[in-house]
Amino acid sequence: THLTAFHEANISYCHWKSNEHLGASMTGDTDLDILFDNNDKERLIKILDSLGFKLFKSILQKQYKDIEDFIGFDLPAGKIVHLHAHFRLTLGEAFLKSYQPAFVDVILNSRVYNQQYGIYCIAPAFEYVLLFVRQALKKRKRDFLKIYFNKHLKYTGNLLNEYNWLKLKCSDDDIKEATEILFKNHQRIFPLLTAGFTPQIVSQLSFVIRKELKVYRRYSAINAQAIRWYREAYLFLLSKFHKWFSLPVVKRRVNPRGGLSIALVGADGSGKSTVIKHLCQTFEKKMDVHQIYFGKGSSGKKSNRRKLLFYIKSFFSKKGSSTNKDKVQTIHLSHALSLEKTFPKRIFECIEALLIADEKVRNIGKMKALMQSGVLVISDRFPQNQVMNINDGPVLRRYASSTNFILRFCSRLETKKYAYAVANSPQIVFKLMTDIQTAQYRKPNETPQEILKAKIDGFKLIRFDKASKIIDIDARMPLEEVLYIVKKEIWKAMP
Repeated sequence: THLTAFHEANISYCHWKSNEHLGASMTGDTDLDILFDNNDKERLIKILDSLGFKLFKSILQKQYKDIEDFIGFDLPAGKIVHLHAHFRLTLGEAFLKSYQPAFVDVILNSRVYNQQYGIYCIAPAFEYVLLFVRQALKKRKRDFLKIYFNKHLKYTGNLLNEYNWLKLKCSDDDIKEATEILFKNHQRIFPLLTAGFTPQIVSQLSFVIRKELKVYRRYSAINAQAIRWYREAYLFLLSKFHKWFSLPVVKRRVNPRGGLSIALVGADGSGKSTVIKHLCQTFEKKMDVHQIYFGKGSSGKKSNRRKLLFYIKSFFSKKGSSTNKDKVQTIHLSHALSLEKTFPKRIFECIEALLIADEKVRNIGKMKALMQSGVLVISDRFPQNQVMNINDGPVLRRYASSTNFILRFCSRLETKKYAYAVANSPQIVFKLMTDIQTAQYRKPNETPQEILKAKIDGFKLIRFDKASKIIDIDARMPLEEVLYIVKKEIWKAMP
């Protein structure tokens, strides 16, 4: 359907590389690399918009001139479709791609139609030549050193498969003709193109090609080197900071029109974790996705401040009986504190509740910042202020009319934090509704039946900010049907 729209509008295009696995590209398993006539750019953008494609932007350090990222969604297949739209032939080194040879017209005028997939593709001889050229222009000084000291270095994997596939698609005469059309120094280049596809041959070709295409270079050698080093260092440090400090960094592609925030809420056994896992697997392949957990969390998900509080409480609890100490270690702190209504216990309970509320507020700040950056934010749970003590709601409401001013103050402070959270609810909240039987089947013996029933009934009552779109989903349906609904709503709401 998408390609038919191109044909009907007389858009000049061709799939210009990696046609050896074109089938995977056509089914959304790999990217579509399509070369367009730059004169058709405005018309193309309108067509892609009508087809549901959205323009995304790579981070600055991964952007290349005249290459745009359009992302669509194949709803029946549940897959992201990523279109690399090339409006000029941009080739060259990693992190830069500084060459733009004037080959576009020649390639588009010689394109061939693939009957199997209904798409125009680059002529095999030109793709063969460009495979060598692309690899030759990617070579850096460090690559030449590797090749010099490792005489037996060979291409493997997809590159070698492409070469072997293209070698069967075109004769030496076809390659010679294509070389003569593209290059002035074709007499020097052609023998290298037919001498075998090895790093050593490509290295020899690199010197000839760089000299041939010098006029099409966008940066001087010094500027190109500086930009490459900066980009490479930035991306390296970005990955390390993300790994070491778990920072919510933007590292792939973002929506320049703004991000989207969603939340999945539901009782234990409603399938939140499973749905979120599938959503992340689907969307984070091609765009920046950040997951935020809004629950109280197990020991591994607690903040350092709450861990410290737990250790302090455990220390003071050592003076109690072994039975009481076991209780503190085996049940949630707030529950343990409520077993004894002494004032110190209540203070510990208030401190933990306020720390939890503060974490939720901090996460909302993170959510809003990521949205402004164009990121898809997926929240596991979300705070609410209508059902107390369960379903991520407040726990200090019972102290609102306490005779002790400290307990009253803590209750009011918690209320304000939860009110702020509700006022900043995500753009879409998916409520995964289930029943006790299904929930217990999925997570047997995890939650007592009376608590589980209270949670399920509570979610029926919970409302979020008026600006949020609330979507109730029957979580008893097969996973595929639940995912279909969620993905459809996400893509429809994407700016």
